[in-house]
Amino acid sequence: MDNLISVENLVVEYKTSGLSGEKTVRAVDNISFDIKKGEILAVAGESGCGKSTLAKTLIKLQNAASGKITYPAEWKNKEFFKKVQMVFQNPFASLNPKMKIKDILKEPLDINTNLSDKEKENQVLEIIEKVGLKAEHLDLYPHEFSGGQRQRIAIARALILKPELLIADEPVSALDVSIQAQIINLLKELKNEFNLTIVFISHDLGVIKYIADRTIVMYLGEIAEAGKKEEIFDSPKHPYTKELLASVPDRKQKFNSVMKELNTDDNIYPCKFYPRCRTPYDFCKDVCPRFTSVSETHIVKCHIFDYEEKEKWGK
Repeated sequence: MDNLISVENLVVEYKTSGLSGEKTVRAVDNISFDIKKGEILAVAGESGCGKSTLAKTLIKLQNAASGKITYPAEWKNKEFFKKVQMVFQNPFASLNPKMKIKDILKEPLDINTNLSDKEKENQVLEIIEKVGLKAEHLDLYPHEFSGGQRQRIAIARALILKPELLIADEPVSALDVSIQAQIINLLKELKNEFNLTIVFISHDLGVIKYIADRTIVMYLGEIAEAGKKEEIFDSPKHPYTKELLASVPDRKQKFNSVMKELNTDDNIYPCKFYPRCRTPYDFCKDVCPRFTSVSETHIVKCHIFDYEEKEKWGK
């Protein structure tokens, strides 16, 4: 499978100010990965791990401090925003409450195409039906729909320009569980119909297990582990991944979750997970772990698998 996008040594920082003065927070910390054409790549982790910042950087809503994102050569200037679209967590906040649904869906066509009014009307009707709604819904306003219906409308708006990459940032976390399943199934169907590549951001590993082809696990801005879905769920390697899986209610393989709460003063070690790890080596607090390849498709950033470093410290 060919790479659609490559991310190399990406760093994203925010400036914050408080009583102690201005401070720089590194939300994404030197990460590298590829997005393969036609796959669903899930990015998992707790709130605050950098998932949404990564999503916004991929779609150019957030600037990187350093590093490189390589897109296809033809995705330049205005063309980029036809090729890359995003579905946000809160569908009500992402839809203009003063616009009818037909106008919300037609707006991207008005801005990005030279289609006739009739052609635009036909495309709006076609996409609203593809997401499971009806023509009569087009004359309504966002507040007249349920949360699940509003997310269907947001998906329709994202797909009306026929993008190649869809970034879904926690698209079901604000929805009831039964509605979550409907939206996830809809995304899988549309992925095949539109030949989409999807980056799916979520803290819910149960959802990720169902939808993803590959999974990246992030912790405090870094990639802790990455691999095929089966590798992450059936043979997790990083202690943090195991702790996350312990929170999934229907896991067949159980882990005892004893991960401590992280204090801000704890984030001072080369191994960021060291303060919460229940199986650390003494040298973890002094040496930054390196990525180790468990297989051709499975990598982990943990000293447990760095045999060279363990031998050096007599472990």
